[in-house]
Amino acid sequence: SEKEISDPFASDAAFLVDARGVLMKQKKLLPEYLGLPLILGCSSEALEAGKVVESSEAKTALELLRLSARSFLQMRFQIREIDVSKGYCLLVTDKNHARVTFGFNDLEIQLRRLEQFLTYCDDSKQELGSVNLLVQRNIPVTFAEGPATVINDTIEPAVEPRVMKAIPVHAPETRLRQGSGGRETAPSAAKPRTDSRGSSQGNSHPRKKTD
Repeated sequence: SEKEISDPFASDAAFLVDARGVLMKQKKLLPEYLGLPLILGCSSEALEAGKVVESSEAKTALELLRLSARSFLQMRFQIREIDVSKGYCLLVTDKNHARVTFGFNDLEIQLRRLEQFLTYCDDSKQELGSVNLLVQRNIPVTFAEGPATVINDTIEPAVEPRVMKAIPVHAPETRLRQGSGGRETAPSAAKPRTDSRGSSQGNSHPRKKTD
């Protein structure tokens, strides 16, 4: 439920455990518990406050936490979660969401191999996505996309606006028509008009009168 996710101690199966494996029951989540790593999937034994965990999965998870805290990896690889539910390996997630699969044996050797991968990631400016340390050779490894790549893939590039070239438009002359409130359009060059006597206003020579 949402309550159990926000407060792990809301579950009856949730305990605090110290480095010796002693289980302690707490009724509420205190701020100092927020930074503690989680060990999940301890279903192979009955858990009870005051007792020591006996399963090999839980003991191996505690040993991995102890070894990683004492090595160079403490600053580079901070464990946030260990899932022991598989029964044959530890599925570990660190603070950067990298997923590392550990076998139950030779934890120190596996941590040294992990250190080599992390050094390579630092030198090549990459982020570790996942690595399976169960195998001795041809170790499967993936790299995560950097934050800048994720952002660039998420945001669509801006579309450049089209720039329309302005074309000058010359409006035709307008004049008022006598006796009406409307307008009429006239060309810029007026044609000569003829009066009732057939004379043209554009002709300056008068007609000769004959008997």
